Amino acid sequence: MAGTLKRDAPSGETLRNMLAAGTAGSANALVVHPVTIIVPLSTAGGTGNAGFFAWTNPEQNTTIQIQDLSVHFHTTGTGTFDMGVSDDGTGSNDDIFNGGTMDTSVNLALVAVRGGTGTAGVGTSGTLLGVADRLVLGPGGSGTNNSIVAKTSETATTALGNVTITYFVMGR
Repeated sequence: MAGTLKRDAPSGETLRNMLAAGTAGSANALVVHPVTIIVPLSTAGGTGNAGFFAWTNPEQNTTIQIQDLSVHFHTTGTGTFDMGVSDDGTGSNDDIFNGGTMDTSVNLALVAVRGGTGTAGVGTSGTLLGVADRLVLGPGGSGTNNSIVAKTSETATTALGNVTITYFVMGR
């Protein structure tokens, strides 16, 4: 809504009473909507730490909970990949997925985190790890456990694809 308040506009009291549904009448409650992003996978330097994929929580001052994380390959690679939580988009970890096959038959559900329960998708090999409770990343910027990284067993992989991440903020 552009413009300024005028005499015929609702009073401040009326505006305070127009709280979002589901907030139980609390003016301090937040209504947050999930955010979905798609990040391409890299073909350069796959065996190096975070060489295949590196994504840092974009919310500078708040923690996020990953609601869904999926990997999709457009072209097949010959090796495997590991994916996990790390610091500042660097390093490596395999606490989400260990030894995943880079294959186009994986479709859109190689790794899925839904409501805190991890499930491996169709056409996968490897082991899904580390998402028994929920996948939470710390605030973006500089910090610990604030990113998801992956590396491959190939120096330069032929696998192309992307990672789709759906998250919501846990507070501001």
